[in-house]
Amino acid sequence: MGLIILMFALPSVSASIYSDIRYLSVSPDPVAAGGTLTVSYQVLGTGGSYPYETQTLYIDGVQKACYHDNIADNSWSSKTRYITAPTSSMQHNVKVMVYGCESSTGCCGSWDDYEIKSFTVSGGTTTTCNSRSTSTDTSTIYPTTNWQTVSGSLSSGTDTKRYKVTVSTSGQHEFSLCSSDGGSCNYDSYLCLFDSNGNPATSNDDYCGLASKITYNLAIGTYYVQVSGYSSNYGTYTLAYKKTCPNAFFDDFNFLNTTRWKEDNNIDCSNPDTTKTYCKIESPGVKFTVPQGYAGLRVEIISPPLDELIYYYGNYEARFKAATGNADEHLISAFWTSNRNTDNPYSEIDFEFLGEEIDTVHMAIHKSADENAKDTIFRVFNMRTGTQETCIYNPLLNCTKYVNCEQHCKPYQIPQNIPCDQAFRIDNYHNYKFEWRSNYVDFFVDNIRVWNMNDNQYVPASSVRYKYIFNLWQHNWGGNAPQPVDYDRSMVVDWAKYEC
Repeated sequence: MGLIILMFALPSVSASIYSDIRYLSVSPDPVAAGGTLTVSYQVLGTGGSYPYETQTLYIDGVQKACYHDNIADNSWSSKTRYITAPTSSMQHNVKVMVYGCESSTGCCGSWDDYEIKSFTVSGGTTTTCNSRSTSTDTSTIYPTTNWQTVSGSLSSGTDTKRYKVTVSTSGQHEFSLCSSDGGSCNYDSYLCLFDSNGNPATSNDDYCGLASKITYNLAIGTYYVQVSGYSSNYGTYTLAYKKTCPNAFFDDFNFLNTTRWKEDNNIDCSNPDTTKTYCKIESPGVKFTVPQGYAGLRVEIISPPLDELIYYYGNYEARFKAATGNADEHLISAFWTSNRNTDNPYSEIDFEFLGEEIDTVHMAIHKSADENAKDTIFRVFNMRTGTQETCIYNPLLNCTKYVNCEQHCKPYQIPQNIPCDQAFRIDNYHNYKFEWRSNYVDFFVDNIRVWNMNDNQYVPASSVRYKYIFNLWQHNWGGNAPQPVDYDRSMVVDWAKYEC
């Protein structure tokens, strides 16, 4: 579970903390297949404890080179690099990531900032699907959760039409010529889906009669869908497309749906131990309790119930009241998502509530669990006083996770369009929501947006799926063990929902 960072004064630091990049360009464009691509940019020096500027170059997400330079603090330095272009004739991307590093050999793949440029390869190889080469893009389509259509025609049995697909949120996508989805075709059709490198990902013939349909999980990025005909068939068509949301739900917790939720830490919400009522269904909702006299307990439910991950970018929303208690009980009520229990870079997005802070909402974004990453940010929001603080977890030299590290915190006044609530208490029911997209995370309290985090440095990528979690627990941060609770301490969740 994510750490709630307490406030510390901003230390005096003379050197820049983060590196930066600007003016990325590539030439020539188009470039010959397998030719030399010139990549130029400027990088900002960090100095101080991070004297080396690491620059990692990628083509289509594959690392091609890593460089280290010692650039004067706060100075921009021009760089020119040469890399070999791909051999496939299509559009490709160059990405350059820069990072202030304490080592002259490490940190490749880490980033403080990055820029991306597209370029085209000419005269190279092409790939085929349905015995046809990939064609020039007819147009670009942008799938949403609603069906959209694009129409066209094939002029011969060898003609194809290809559409560039821009995927902004990961998940299941559908491309259909079936009339039941809003598509159509007056001939025996064939659909092909290509990945960002132009390689065939999947294809379909005769899904619904002579019409074709593809359903496929896509990560954020660029893809291509190609319409053609089976054998020598051709004609007119309407291609329907959308992003589906098979995991959307609303749960009012009239009972614990064990096909959706897993009870963690040996609790049984549906049939609780009568002497240790850690979790139970009541009206309204599901109630988590740390019983009187207990210390160090964690009560939790997780969706999905199996050892898998199913949630992506989307809206996570719940109505609940948090537990309150004494400071030495170290109580935390939490509503969050994470990709925990995976081998991928760990990340999470949290609402958290400290039991002794009855008027304060803690929000956190952890982009990774790497103690050397500069990508964790917190906002602490006092609903009564109209103040907030934003804290950046910023490891310094010889820092291990959450030990000997700096928390850079800056106080703000709550914007005037966010009303203060003098009667706010975390142990009353409130609606909490975070809306997570590829380039921002928005946090809402009672349908009022209280934080818009739109800095990509801190926004987790949904390259893998996530879990949906509620828990009540007692922390031991700083080595201080929680004391037994004086009375039963409870968090009650009225309802929860997820939408893409």
